Amino acid sequence: SSSFRDVGVQRSIMLADEFWVWNRAYARWLENRRATVALPAPAIRIAGPLMCGDPRHMALDAASVRKLLGLPAQGMCIGVFDMPYVNERWRDRYGGGPGMIDFPGYALFWDGIKAILDQVPGCFALVKLKRELGDVYRDFPDSLRQLMAQGSPYATDGRLYFAQVNVDPYLPVAASDIAIGMTYTSPVLAARARGRPGYYFDPSARANFPSDPGLRTITIQTIDELVRTVRGALRNANAPLEDPVPVLLLPTG
Repeated sequence: SSSFRDVGVQRSIMLADEFWVWNRAYARWLENRRATVALPAPAIRIAGPLMCGDPRHMALDAASVRKLLGLPAQGMCIGVFDMPYVNERWRDRYGGGPGMIDFPGYALFWDGIKAILDQVPGCFALVKLKRELGDVYRDFPDSLRQLMAQGSPYATDGRLYFAQVNVDPYLPVAASDIAIGMTYTSPVLAARARGRPGYYFDPSARANFPSDPGLRTITIQTIDELVRTVRGALRNANAPLEDPVPVLLLPTG
């Protein structure tokens, strides 16, 4: 239609002398994408977590962050981070091709979270949604709406908590003993940079060939494997993908 505009090319044009990246995996990905051109290649600097928010929260102790977010002082906290499904209304307005997330896989992701709550005793989930349920440009499955419904047995039993959508995402990462996210959401990498376990749950098996092989080793594809991995991670709280990198602390005003 006349209102359609493809902004993909516009957003992909970037001239830079230096790239700041999270970790060695991302640095290798950029190095592999370099073209052989006459212009000098941009320098690549590993700067630590670069997720939107204040990375200094990563240095806070979990007990103080739990208190700040109104979470229980006891129990193993599982941070849950999604990537909502972009619907046709968004594509009609902003352009773009197929989304990275398929809706059935999005629903299965939340089935996996419910399985953890049902089968792993002594834990509770802290869910940090990327968008509000009322967002007109995203579609949300019944499996998530049932979790968030008033009177949900998980919430009334103290097994499920929700962080505000606009809360600094480093806070729920800092409060969590383990992070579970959709591929390839940033909070999982932030948790691992902090030295905490973090895994991707990809029930649609769409991320079989990630940019770095190390990411595949922390990507789970079945609910049974997810439950087993969470049980194991809670017994062994240190299983980082790589050595934690120094957090880039920006000066305050």
